[in-house]
Amino acid sequence: MMKLILAFGIAFQLPVILTLLGRVGIITSEQLKSKRRYFIVVAFVIAAILTPPDVLSQMSLALPLVVLYEGSILSVRFVERRVAAERAAEAAAAKPAE
Repeated sequence: MMKLILAFGIAFQLPVILTLLGRVGIITSEQLKSKRRYFIVVAFVIAAILTPPDVLSQMSLALPLVVLYEGSILSVRFVERRVAAERAAEAAAAKPAE
């Protein structure tokens, strides 16, 4: 039971971690989108390893992982747009008025 609780706790940190990596510039939303297929397979493998041997438990961990991954893609895209807007504003402020 403790292993299952730990797996769910770690799973719900996925968007936070990926958003921070996107903010730093280590990953992009395009990279996350291109690796979507692989993540779905990995999510089901992780769920099969960490949950008791029944389909309901596996699905109850794998499906939220996939949904959280999709949310992470949206979150990273939002952060990328915000960073781009900040850089554009800084560039406009640094440009001397003519």
